[in-house]
Amino acid sequence: MTEVHLAPFNLEAKPQVLAAPAASSGIGADSSVELTVELPCDVLIQLDHGCGVNPPPNAGYNGGNYGGVHYGRRDPATCGGSPGAPETTKPSPAPSPVPELTCSPDSQESEVGDPAQLSAQGGRPTYVWYLGGTKVGEGANVSYPFPMAGNFTLEVRDKDGRKDSCKIKVKKAETNLCQLEISKSVDKDNAKPGEKITYSINFTNTGKANCTGGGVEVKDSLNSDLEFVGESHSSNGSWRQFHGRTAKWNYGTVRPGESGSATLVAKAKNGCGKKDILNQATIWSNETHDIDSNTVVVRIK
Repeated sequence: MTEVHLAPFNLEAKPQVLAAPAASSGIGADSSVELTVELPCDVLIQLDHGCGVNPPPNAGYNGGNYGGVHYGRRDPATCGGSPGAPETTKPSPAPSPVPELTCSPDSQESEVGDPAQLSAQGGRPTYVWYLGGTKVGEGANVSYPFPMAGNFTLEVRDKDGRKDSCKIKVKKAETNLCQLEISKSVDKDNAKPGEKITYSINFTNTGKANCTGGGVEVKDSLNSDLEFVGESHSSNGSWRQFHGRTAKWNYGTVRPGESGSATLVAKAKNGCGKKDILNQATIWSNETHDIDSNTVVVRIK
C-alpha cells in the first residue's frame, strides 16, 4: 500500500481538489493508496475516487458512497470533543478601527513667552509635534512658548502618519510700563498770509504705570514762516514758555488712562510766499523719552 499525506485542510480555500498521484509515482491501476488528510471537526468533505475504485474506509467519518463519491463529516468523538457537541471554528474578530487623530484645543490665544498648551487624542501613539515643518515636541501633551507675536499653526502626527493641527494667536505681552500716545491735527488745509492757524495736540497714557520725570512735557516747534499768537491747555497741564520758536507745556505725573491736550495758535507771515508748512509735536517722559506725533501740512497761498 502506498500512503499519500496531504497538507492540513485550508478553510479559506474552497473547494479544494486532492489530485491523484501521477503515473510517474509508480502507482499502477492495481495499487492500493491510502489518503491521509487533516481536517477540523464538523467540516463536510467529499472524496471523488472514480468508478470501479473502492473508497477508503470511513475512519471516523459519518457519510456514504454514491457513484464513486465518498463524503461525510468527521465525528466529534474522534477529535477530542464530546459526542453530540461538535467542535466549531470561529473566525478571528475584525480589528477595531483606529480613532481619528485630533489636536485640541482647535484654536487658542496666547502671549509672547507664555507657553501654549496642546494635547493629542486618537490615532496611534507616539505623537510628534511640528511648527512649520520643524519638530518642536513629542507626546500626547506639549507646551510651546512662542517667541514672537503672530498667527501660528502647530501640527501633530501619529505613528502611522495621520495629521491634525491647532491654531494659536500670539499677542504681545502686556507690561506694567508707561506708554504715551500723541496725535496732532490742524483746523485748515490752506491759509493766507496773516490768517490764523490752530494746531491741536492730544495725548494719553495707554500703559499700566505712571509716566514721570519731573513732569510729562509736550513741545511744539513752529516753522520760521509762522508767528506765535497764543496757546491753551487742559486743566492737568501748565504753560511753560515759548522760546526759540518752541512752545512747551508740563503735565506732571500722568497716570494710566489719563489724557491731556494743548492748543497752539499761529499765523503765516506776510510775504512768506506760496509753500507747504509741515508741523509735528513731541511728548517726553522719563520712561519713554521723546515720542513724535503725526505730521500735519498747511498750504500757504
